[in-house]
Amino acid sequence: MRFTVSGSTVIAARPEEIWPRLTHPHFLAQHASRVESVQIRDERHFTILSSIKMGILRVGLTLDVEFSDQKPPERLEVLCHGKAPGSALDLKGIFTLETIEPGQTRLSWNTDNEITGALAGVGAQLVDGKARKVIEEFWQAFGASIAVTPQTP
Repeated sequence: MRFTVSGSTVIAARPEEIWPRLTHPHFLAQHASRVESVQIRDERHFTILSSIKMGILRVGLTLDVEFSDQKPPERLEVLCHGKAPGSALDLKGIFTLETIEPGQTRLSWNTDNEITGALAGVGAQLVDGKARKVIEEFWQAFGASIAVTPQTP
C-alpha cells in the first residue's frame, strides 16, 4: 500500500534555530509517541525502537533512519525503513524550512510511504488516516517545543 502525506506548520523561530533540532534524533524522538529508545549509529544514521497501534493491535516497530541529503538550514531528505512482525514500512521524506517573516518559519513536509504485509491489510483508509494524524501531531508538538525552548549556544 502506497500513500503520500504532506503538510506544513509555522514555527516561531528562525531556520538556523530549527535546523539543529530537526537533525537531532533524540530531540525528534521526544515528540513521537511510543518511542522506547533511540540508538545513534553516526551523524546521519540512527535506529528507533517503538510501537504502533492500529485498531486494537499494538506491534513493535524498528525504524532505521538516514539523513540522506542535507542543505542546512533549508532542506533535509530522510530515508526510513521500518520493520514490524509480518510488515515493513519504507518512507522517503523531504522537509523544507522557509522564512516567511522575521522569526517565523514554515516547516513543510512531503513523504512518500509504502507499507507491506499485515499492517497494509488493515486497510488503506485506516492506515492513511492514522498516519496523517500522527504526523501532523508530531510536527505541531515539534514546532511548539522549539518556540518555547531557547537554543543553547
